[in-house]
Amino acid sequence: MAVVGAAAYGWFVHGLRYVPVLTGSMSPGMPPGSLAVTAPLDPADLAVGQIIAFRPPAPLAPQDGKPVLHRVWKLETQPDGHRSLQTKGDANAAEDSWVLKVPPPGSPGYSEVVYAVPHAGAAAQVLAAMGPLGLSATLGGLALTVHGLRRLSRA
Repeated sequence: MAVVGAAAYGWFVHGLRYVPVLTGSMSPGMPPGSLAVTAPLDPADLAVGQIIAFRPPAPLAPQDGKPVLHRVWKLETQPDGHRSLQTKGDANAAEDSWVLKVPPPGSPGYSEVVYAVPHAGAAAQVLAAMGPLGLSATLGGLALTVHGLRRLSRA
Protein backbone atom coordinates (compact mmCIF):
# COMPACT_ATOMS: atom_id res chain seq x y z
CA MET A 1 0.00 0.00 0.00
CA ALA A 2 2.95 2.30 0.60
CA VAL A 3 3.90 1.97 -3.08
CA VAL A 4 0.40 3.02 -4.19
CA GLY A 5 0.49 5.95 -1.76
CA ALA A 6 3.90 7.06 -3.03
CA ALA A 7 2.71 6.76 -6.64
CA ALA A 8 -0.38 8.86 -5.88
CA TYR A 9 1.76 11.47 -4.10
CA GLY A 10 4.08 11.67 -7.13
CA TRP A 11 1.08 11.96 -9.47
CA PHE A 12 -0.71 14.75 -7.61
CA VAL A 13 2.20 16.72 -6.13
CA HIS A 14 4.97 16.37 -8.72
CA GLY A 15 3.01 15.64 -11.91
CA LEU A 16 4.61 12.22 -12.38
CA ARG A 17 2.92 9.86 -14.81
CA TYR A 18 3.35 6.12 -15.21
CA VAL A 19 3.56 4.72 -18.74
CA PRO A 20 3.74 0.98 -19.45
CA VAL A 21 6.41 0.03 -21.99
CA LEU A 22 4.58 -2.03 -24.62
CA THR A 23 7.23 -2.60 -27.31
CA GLY A 24 10.91 -3.46 -27.52
CA SER A 25 11.91 -0.21 -29.24
CA MET A 26 13.75 1.03 -26.13
CA SER A 27 15.42 -2.27 -25.22
CA PRO A 28 17.58 -3.20 -23.46
CA GLY A 29 17.21 -0.23 -21.07
CA MET A 30 13.40 -0.39 -21.04
CA PRO A 31 12.24 -3.81 -22.19
CA PRO A 32 8.55 -4.54 -22.80
CA GLY A 33 6.71 -4.93 -19.50
CA SER A 34 8.64 -2.13 -17.79
CA LEU A 35 6.93 0.88 -16.28
CA ALA A 36 8.36 4.28 -17.24
CA VAL A 37 8.02 7.09 -14.71
CA THR A 38 7.77 10.44 -16.47
CA ALA A 39 7.89 14.03 -15.25
CA PRO A 40 6.66 17.15 -17.07
CA LEU A 41 9.30 18.69 -19.33
CA ASP A 42 9.34 22.27 -20.56
CA PRO A 43 10.07 22.29 -24.31
CA ALA A 44 12.88 24.79 -23.65
CA ASP A 45 14.69 22.06 -21.70
CA LEU A 46 14.66 19.44 -24.48
CA ALA A 47 18.11 18.04 -25.25
CA VAL A 48 19.55 15.42 -27.55
CA GLY A 49 19.83 12.12 -25.69
CA GLN A 50 16.80 12.56 -23.41
CA ILE A 51 14.14 9.89 -23.40
CA ILE A 52 10.77 11.58 -23.74
CA ALA A 53 7.11 10.61 -23.79
CA PHE A 54 5.10 12.21 -26.59
CA ARG A 55 2.29 11.64 -29.05
CA PRO A 56 3.35 11.43 -32.69
CA PRO A 57 1.31 13.21 -35.34
CA ALA A 58 -1.67 11.45 -36.92
CA PRO A 59 -1.85 9.02 -38.65
CA LEU A 60 1.36 7.70 -37.05
CA ALA A 61 0.09 7.92 -33.47
CA PRO A 62 -0.60 4.58 -31.74
CA GLN A 63 -4.24 3.51 -31.97
CA ASP A 64 -4.45 2.99 -28.19
CA GLY A 65 -3.65 6.68 -27.53
CA LYS A 66 -0.70 5.86 -25.28
CA PRO A 67 2.41 8.02 -25.65
CA VAL A 68 5.53 6.84 -27.43
CA LEU A 69 8.74 6.60 -25.38
CA HIS A 70 11.79 7.36 -27.56
CA ARG A 71 15.09 9.19 -27.32
CA VAL A 72 15.59 12.70 -28.77
CA TRP A 73 17.83 11.96 -31.74
CA LYS A 74 18.07 15.38 -33.44
CA LEU A 75 17.12 18.85 -32.28
CA GLU A 76 17.34 21.61 -34.89
CA THR A 77 16.36 25.23 -35.36
CA GLN A 78 14.49 25.75 -38.63
CA PRO A 79 14.98 28.77 -40.93
CA ASP A 80 11.71 30.26 -39.64
CA GLY A 81 13.12 30.19 -36.07
CA HIS A 82 11.03 27.28 -34.81
CA ARG A 83 12.74 24.25 -33.34
CA SER A 84 12.03 20.70 -34.45
CA LEU A 85 13.05 17.35 -33.10
CA GLN A 86 13.38 13.84 -34.39
CA THR A 87 13.25 10.76 -32.18
CA LYS A 88 14.54 7.20 -32.34
CA GLY A 89 14.01 4.04 -30.34
CA ASP A 90 17.28 2.68 -28.94
CA ALA A 91 16.66 -0.75 -30.50
CA ASN A 92 15.45 0.63 -33.84
CA ALA A 93 17.82 0.70 -36.82
CA ALA A 94 16.57 4.05 -38.14
CA GLU A 95 15.21 7.26 -36.67
CA ASP A 96 11.44 7.76 -36.55
CA SER A 97 9.72 8.92 -39.73
CA TRP A 98 8.14 11.94 -38.07
CA VAL A 99 9.67 15.33 -37.32
CA LEU A 100 7.98 17.11 -34.44
CA LYS A 101 7.63 20.86 -34.14
CA VAL A 102 8.76 21.95 -30.66
CA PRO A 103 6.17 24.20 -29.02
CA PRO A 104 7.20 27.47 -27.34
CA PRO A 105 8.72 27.41 -23.83
CA GLY A 106 6.17 26.81 -21.09
CA SER A 107 3.89 24.73 -23.33
CA PRO A 108 2.71 21.28 -22.25
CA GLY A 109 3.07 18.16 -24.34
CA TYR A 110 6.35 16.48 -23.46
CA SER A 111 7.46 14.47 -20.47
CA GLU A 112 10.91 13.18 -19.63
CA VAL A 113 11.42 9.57 -18.59
CA VAL A 114 13.11 9.86 -15.20
CA TYR A 115 13.06 6.20 -14.19
CA ALA A 116 12.04 2.79 -15.51
CA VAL A 117 10.86 -0.04 -13.28
CA PRO A 118 11.43 -3.45 -14.92
CA HIS A 119 8.43 -5.84 -14.98
CA ALA A 120 6.05 -3.34 -13.32
CA GLY A 121 4.17 -2.35 -16.49
CA ALA A 122 1.82 -5.35 -16.52
CA ALA A 123 0.77 -4.77 -12.91
CA ALA A 124 0.19 -1.08 -13.65
CA GLN A 125 -2.04 -1.94 -16.63
CA VAL A 126 -4.14 -4.29 -14.49
CA LEU A 127 -4.54 -1.62 -11.79
CA ALA A 128 -5.47 1.01 -14.37
CA ALA A 129 -8.06 -1.31 -15.93
CA MET A 130 -9.67 -1.82 -12.51
CA GLY A 131 -10.67 1.83 -12.29
CA PRO A 132 -10.92 3.86 -9.07
CA LEU A 133 -13.72 1.79 -7.53
CA GLY A 134 -12.07 -1.57 -8.25
CA LEU A 135 -8.71 -0.29 -7.03
CA SER A 136 -10.27 1.05 -3.82
CA ALA A 137 -12.06 -2.24 -3.18
CA THR A 138 -8.87 -4.23 -3.81
CA LEU A 139 -6.77 -2.04 -1.53
CA GLY A 140 -9.47 -2.13 1.16
CA GLY A 141 -9.64 -5.92 0.95
CA LEU A 142 -5.86 -6.13 1.13
CA ALA A 143 -5.78 -3.88 4.21
CA LEU A 144 -8.43 -6.02 5.94
CA THR A 145 -6.53 -9.21 5.07
CA VAL A 146 -3.27 -7.83 6.48
CA HIS A 147 -5.08 -6.65 9.61
CA GLY A 148 -6.70 -10.07 10.08
CA LEU A 149 -3.39 -11.91 9.58
CA ARG A 150 -1.70 -9.69 12.16
CA ARG A 151 -4.44 -10.44 14.70
CA LEU A 152 -4.17 -14.17 14.02
CA SER A 153 -0.41 -14.14 14.43
CA ARG A 154 -0.72 -12.52 17.89
CA ALA A 155 -3.15 -15.18 19.14
